[in-house]
Amino acid sequence: MTTDRYPSRHQAEASITERKDPVTYRNPDFSEGPLTKADEDFYDENGYLLFENLFEPDEIKAMIRELKQTMERNQDRDSVEVIKEPESNDIRTVFEIHKDSGFFESLAQNDRIVQAAQQLLGSEVYITQSR
Repeated sequence: MTTDRYPSRHQAEASITERKDPVTYRNPDFSEGPLTKADEDFYDENGYLLFENLFEPDEIKAMIRELKQTMERNQDRDSVEVIKEPESNDIRTVFEIHKDSGFFESLAQNDRIVQAAQQLLGSEVYITQSR
């Protein structure tokens, strides 16, 4: 029988459990990336990184434009990938947007994002979404 390494999942009351798994997985095969040791240590401690000016202003404008077009294209779409607010019918989430839009597919494969993620995780990366 396997013992759950995180028993808080089965407890009636919430509790803080010391993390047993690493936050980052340093792998020499993926050590050549854009992050510094300080970036990796910050991520280990805080669980996030913030990069100001990662994208140029023109790139941000293109992202906003494409997002608006994607929202308009999906507003009347009735599918499991498009989640809408029950009262207003406003789009809350478009799942698998990278499969519906070449722009977002390209953005999801952008080296500035992918290489940093690979460096932190120590492996190839893929997109996953949850609510």
